[in-house]
Amino acid sequence: MATIIKRVTKTAIVIKMLSRSKGEGISEIADRTGWKPHTVRAFFSGLKKKGFELAREEGADKQTVYRIITTPAQADVSSSTVVSSAPTQNDPLA
Repeated sequence: MATIIKRVTKTAIVIKMLSRSKGEGISEIADRTGWKPHTVRAFFSGLKKKGFELAREEGADKQTVYRIITTPAQADVSSSTVVSSAPTQNDPLA
């Protein structure tokens, strides 16, 4: 029987860190991932392009912290449109 090993990616680690209610600072993320601070900022840019919304706040120790306030799935649900189930004239199934 084959054993399935689930690989934990740095992307998953950072998203989990940013999903905490207190958020996380760039230095903590850089320490955890081994990235340079500019790489962390570039990763944030990539998250924004994928539909994540990040909040930038001042933490208790006056350090800037970031956290995810909206994920792409949440954005899709909140911006979805209501589709009428009533048939239209151009509907071939009507």
